[in-house]
Amino acid sequence: MGARYHCADSENGDHIGAPSEAALFMLIDDLNDTDNTFVVIQPDDDGPAWFTSVAVQDDGGYELHPPTNVTVSSSGARPVRT
Repeated sequence: MGARYHCADSENGDHIGAPSEAALFMLIDDLNDTDNTFVVIQPDDDGPAWFTSVAVQDDGGYELHPPTNVTVSSSGARPVRT
């Protein structure tokens, strides 16, 4: 059975257990291309079976790994589901 809770960790040491959508957007909004920061979201258990990471690209926008069906809004302000 998979984990019931998820967590988000940023490169600068922020950790949020069971993050809300607003908390995830806050972590993503804090990313910048100067420090090449990233956020990792994964199940909050030992040896998680999956993860996803979000990073800012040098030319703007976001890079997701593994790639998903998400794009950045035309304003470039935040990711949106497509």
